Amino acid sequence: MKKQSIAIDVVPMIEGLGGSTASEKNDDVELLLYNGLIRPRLLGLVPRARLPVIRELVRVLHRPLVRALQSFLDDSVGLRFETFEENQAFATEIQNLLNSLGLAAECPKEGCHHPAKIRCLNSGPRTGSFQFDHIIEGKRTTHLGSTRFPRFRVIPAPADRRQKANRPAEPSPSS
Repeated sequence: MKKQSIAIDVVPMIEGLGGSTASEKNDDVELLLYNGLIRPRLLGLVPRARLPVIRELVRVLHRPLVRALQSFLDDSVGLRFETFEENQAFATEIQNLLNSLGLAAECPKEGCHHPAKIRCLNSGPRTGSFQFDHIIEGKRTTHLGSTRFPRFRVIPAPADRRQKANRPAEPSPSS
């Protein structure tokens, strides 16, 4: 099946962009999409044709979102709130954002680097401690334990290994 490029009408714009390589031009397209200067044409497409368009938009927009999030996390290194509840709320909000983008925190412990969830646990100091929670060889493990927000990279989250995730999707009654 031939892949159609009816999704995003950017070919004339791409030819006029400054980037010389495909990667540079893709970065330029992402920036234009991000700034709302390119709008995908979904109107007029039959519903079945819209899904690949939206999937391509998600793919194109994901990379700049990940870069923006990583930049925000880098700027937040060393941050510490006055209370455990504030630190916990911040860690929870970061983790929820990572989840929504299909990302995980890379555990910064030397020799570990497993995908992890960032948590603030009420262990030790009154403001809690930021920790990386992950499963290694079937055992739940936490690493770090800093009262200040730690530096870490975002990486793709591992596939959900729970039984529910492995079942095929049920067809909807309208299919």
